[in-house]
Amino acid sequence: DIIADLPTGKVGKSIRSVRIWNKRGAETFFTMANIVWTVELEENRRILTLSSATSIDVFGCGPIIEVGIKFPRNSEQEQCNEIKPLGVTVDNKFHLPIWVESCSFPASIFVRPIAQRKTSSTQYSIYEWCSLPLLELAEVGRNVVTTEFSPRVVEVKSRWMTEVNLLGGVYCPLNCDNEKFL
Repeated sequence: DIIADLPTGKVGKSIRSVRIWNKRGAETFFTMANIVWTVELEENRRILTLSSATSIDVFGCGPIIEVGIKFPRNSEQEQCNEIKPLGVTVDNKFHLPIWVESCSFPASIFVRPIAQRKTSSTQYSIYEWCSLPLLELAEVGRNVVTTEFSPRVVEVKSRWMTEVNLLGGVYCPLNCDNEKFL
């Protein structure tokens, strides 16, 4: 759907719930996602940012955190099921990209401290990704609805879930392959 009337004159944040449409094969479906519209002023220029309302916040004065995503395998033939980096925290916060929620696929979010070592021309992370996903985007339901655009549309309902006890933090072991580089 078209996102209208987002303010550009007033510095601050606005949150909106938007419907994101997708088409896979003959099936048309949509999902709802919360987005954040941010207007900042820097050196007399407005910086406009559109991001997901889902964010990773780091409390305290800890290290910069790298955030990664992993999608589940679709079949046994699929060989790669690795965690792919999305970015790092800035000012102890990282907003997930909008496409993570809009793609309507289950996804797992992992984190690790950004500490890295460089040897020759290769850069190694000295930490592995956290042992459990920090967040998981799971499908919680589907409804078939009729809209003015299509006689049959599937509404996909997803929700972020976690099983991590956040009061105890997350565990990111040292990367055993890189111990020799410490």
